[in-house]
Amino acid sequence: MKPPLAEWAVMTINLMLRLAFLYLVLITLPGLAQQGDMQLRSALQLSVDLPKKWSTEVQYQYRADQNLSHFRGSYISGALQYELLKNIVQAEVEYRYRTSYKNEQHRLGAGLTAKYKHGDYSLSWRTLYQKRYPYFNAGVYEPGKEPDAYLRNRIQLKYKWSKRVAIYGSAELFYKIKTKEQYIGRMRYVAGFDWEWKKRHHLNCFYLIQPQYHATNPVTVHAMGVTYAIDMSLFKSKGKKKADYF
Repeated sequence: MKPPLAEWAVMTINLMLRLAFLYLVLITLPGLAQQGDMQLRSALQLSVDLPKKWSTEVQYQYRADQNLSHFRGSYISGALQYELLKNIVQAEVEYRYRTSYKNEQHRLGAGLTAKYKHGDYSLSWRTLYQKRYPYFNAGVYEPGKEPDAYLRNRIQLKYKWSKRVAIYGSAELFYKIKTKEQYIGRMRYVAGFDWEWKKRHHLNCFYLIQPQYHATNPVTVHAMGVTYAIDMSLFKSKGKKKADYF
């Protein structure tokens, strides 16, 4: 007798997770010998549900690096999402502005997220294309300041531990796209939890490890993150929980 569809789904997910874990172990090994830097990422975020499958979010993030002793930058970002298939596929476009003592940067992006939920577990895959600009003009840039791009692919597993607490882990590959070459720029591994301590008010804490590749002096980033997020809904719709705080 063939197992029911739900059992096949669980078996498939377990196999995918084991293969993903093995893959992550193999690609993480080269980053273990890199120089490390402890960083901080703290943020405020507002998420708003809009009518007709639309939603939006804005965020301000403060970052410190050089073992928490140096201001790395302020990041102001906004995103607009549209649910193509309810609870399954979501499209998004985004913009981010970064400013620091050294320079400024604009980033534009677009992507798709596919989700699968089974019981208290949810699995998602996100593909995101982002292009970064030091400044906008007619297309002529100073040498060394040309725009570059990343194709990001992330797999994330989330577990609803209780009514108000969810824990999650993810792995993300950053594939850098330049005019004359393409290569894996870095990996990002994140583990954290989201606590809805009050209705529509979330506290999200995470730890991030990010080894760098294809660099003269590669650095592995270790970052502690905390985000205070508020969910709002318009037109009497139900608010959605947001989990992309990093």
